[in-house]
Amino acid sequence: VTTRYGRRHQMRVHLAHVGLPIVGDTIYGGSPAPRLALHARRVVLADGRAFEAPWPDDLVALKD
Repeated sequence: VTTRYGRRHQMRVHLAHVGLPIVGDTIYGGSPAPRLALHARRVVLADGRAFEAPWPDDLVALKD
């Protein structure tokens, strides 16, 4: 998912509405997990600088 403003609650509600709840978000129908399975792989700032981060180990474990 690509978001313009990245409001976590908006992503949770909209994804649940289209039938794709976030893993760990039991409030909106996601399957249980230790935490919300959200990760910003890439963040681009207004000045054009970009930062990337690999998947955290706990989320990699959820994929398997």
